[in-house]
Amino acid sequence: MLAAESVTLVPLDGAEARAVGHLCGATGAADIAAAGLWSLAQPDSVASEYLHAVLGALLLISPWVLSYSDLTGAAWTSWVAGALTIVVGLAALPAANAEHRGLAGQS
Repeated sequence: MLAAESVTLVPLDGAEARAVGHLCGATGAADIAAAGLWSLAQPDSVASEYLHAVLGALLLISPWVLSYSDLTGAAWTSWVAGALTIVVGLAALPAANAEHRGLAGQS
């Protein structure tokens, strides 16, 4: 039988907040890399391009959600990488949709 435990949120000090920021950046990068490998393995999958955009959005908002926006380096890394991931994911959608429909390379 599982017992539910109460969760208490405590403010993080500088070192703990930096660790959370680095962990989120590393985890976000690993997730985006895994989605990229999926996209390479299945080029006709349109879902992987949407996943890139969603992961980018999550990375973009992570400094505010996880309270490390005061850590300039980690926050800016998340914001820039997230924005670029969103842009690249959305930019790849037309080509992925054309490939999915079998229209790639046709005028």
